[in-house]
Amino acid sequence: MGHTNRRIFFINAFVVLTVLAGIFTISGASVHASDGFAVTTVGPSNGTVVSGNLSWTVTTNQDTQKVEFFIDGVYRWREWMAPYTFNGDGHTLDTTTVANGTHVLSVVAYRQNSDKTATAQVTVDVENGGSASSAAPVSPTPTTTSTQSPTPATTSTQSPTPATTASTVKAVAGLTVTTDAPADGQTVAGRITWSVAVSGGKVNRVDFSVDGTVSGSDRKEPYTFGGPGGTLDTTTLSDGAHRLTATAYGVGGSTASSSITVAVANNRLATLSPPGSVSAPAVSGSPSIGTVMSATAGTWTNSPTAYGYAWQRCSAAGGSCVAISGATRSTYTTVGADAGSTLRIAVTASNATGSGLAVSAPSEVIGSLNQVSESGPTWPDTTPPAFAPNRVAATPSDFSSIMSSLHAGDVVEVKPMTLSGEIVFGQKLSSPAQIHFDSGVEFTGSAAGTNNPAVWIHGSNLSLYGGDVSGMGNDCVKVSAGSADTSGPTNIRWWGLKVHDCGGSGFAAQGNNYPNTNLDIQLEAWKWGQNLAIDPHAVKGTGFHGAYLGGGNAPTSGRFIVYAHDSQYGAGVEAGSNLQNADLWERAANLTWSGTVGMAGNAFQPWGSNNKNVVVHDLEASNITGYALFDESLTGGSGNVVQYARSSGVDASPVYQPSPFVVCQDCK
Repeated sequence: MGHTNRRIFFINAFVVLTVLAGIFTISGASVHASDGFAVTTVGPSNGTVVSGNLSWTVTTNQDTQKVEFFIDGVYRWREWMAPYTFNGDGHTLDTTTVANGTHVLSVVAYRQNSDKTATAQVTVDVENGGSASSAAPVSPTPTTTSTQSPTPATTSTQSPTPATTASTVKAVAGLTVTTDAPADGQTVAGRITWSVAVSGGKVNRVDFSVDGTVSGSDRKEPYTFGGPGGTLDTTTLSDGAHRLTATAYGVGGSTASSSITVAVANNRLATLSPPGSVSAPAVSGSPSIGTVMSATAGTWTNSPTAYGYAWQRCSAAGGSCVAISGATRSTYTTVGADAGSTLRIAVTASNATGSGLAVSAPSEVIGSLNQVSESGPTWPDTTPPAFAPNRVAATPSDFSSIMSSLHAGDVVEVKPMTLSGEIVFGQKLSSPAQIHFDSGVEFTGSAAGTNNPAVWIHGSNLSLYGGDVSGMGNDCVKVSAGSADTSGPTNIRWWGLKVHDCGGSGFAAQGNNYPNTNLDIQLEAWKWGQNLAIDPHAVKGTGFHGAYLGGGNAPTSGRFIVYAHDSQYGAGVEAGSNLQNADLWERAANLTWSGTVGMAGNAFQPWGSNNKNVVVHDLEASNITGYALFDESLTGGSGNVVQYARSSGVDASPVYQPSPFVVCQDCK
């Protein structure tokens, strides 16, 4: 990508600013502050007399992780995305919630991928008039900050009986809120999980109110009172009926709410026993990649007040189960890593006196990645071939020895092991050799600062299957000729490749002086761009992608099957100016770039002037903050076409941005 972004930042005379990245205070004339991280209060002005609904907004001069708002030193609100406004986009501070008199409004901004912070504060005089002078001082105890959240419970999220009746769900402009836990009418005691699900649109925040008073907010799924792992302590409430209301505020201004009534019975705490399983949890759903699996909690004794869910990935026979990181809701969307495995759910039911555990029977075996497209073109079958090894690597030393003497026609099995540092496949063979990585083979790469990929391929006639690659040094996998080579990589196959937690791109194929020819790559990528210090672009995070195909001064050609998901930087796939005679199937999901629309967060992003005959057979995009197809500085090329595309939950508009150099045929 060729972005340039110079940001000059000035501080207006009315703002009093304190910057913690080199502490100084500014008052008076405009001051140039582009050398340090800074935050500026746009409004209100310092010393202003205010009343009613007050807009309180700040700006920052560098990429920002979050901004926290304080009134008289007490935390009141947190914003994750610009514009950084108290109470969220389009909302205000109601001055009638504070006492008349002088108040200090302050913010703390946290720089992205850094420990640096900056603060700004203004002093205002509140004069509400009427009876407002008797308003109580500001002294809430919010439940969503890391410093003030309630003591986490041992379990999380949902109830088996969601409150989804018409009387408890209110939807406006398509937004719908459903209370997952507790159930409407449930009797509760002690610490309980209060969580909701929101559908029908993007959400700025969810407010949690008890008997009409806002007691906390959450801005990220799963939306839970107290934030991740948080609970509502019913001992802070009187015994009897209480109304719990969750209100979601959509990005476009829509709102929706869900209300339930619970009966608080703290006097039962002394007589309760931990829950016991009566009937086991159950798993249902279509056993294929990209589909939603659902779980029930089963039935329990002793009135559980909270249910925790943990999805587990098991062998095809249902054994050797391992917890799936982050999969802690009653639903789970299958990913490429699940292919060939079964799934089961482990449910922890708890009440104030303890908890119990029960697990479901395993699901059917999850189908392969080529099933990801349910209605579009058929994806290529990338099932690894059956093999009989003539060489086996049981240790890293064995692996190194075999690789140094690899021959054409070899069939190598690599037993579970960890391979650290930069692993180089530079063998130039006359005919293919197969290397099969058993489940459990991990490439961990080099540390940040080395600028080395975890795996570098510059050989020929290599067929690799499986393997889990991570590494903070640079790209997880790089395919390109080296400085001493006289030809580029050719006939390179890697199916079943998983790349994640990469410093740079997940997979990068760049033609450096010599072309990359006949590549055949099937990969799943997530969490790339984790080492922004090595991104050469002015806007950090825009130069790394799930798959970066065709960079460099020589062409890259071949077939690429990519599932890119769960990353906040770059694009799912970038065609980098020299991708030629290539076939692509791509699914992109959960790309959450929070900067300028189009600079990142796109599913398929071609740029440059020399992409030729690139055919995207199937493009599927869901829950992304950019475009499904983004023509990013595309100034030339020919024969490039997206034949079929479908999308949902795409923030940018129009969803597809074709150009004279890339045609979008059946794109909906």
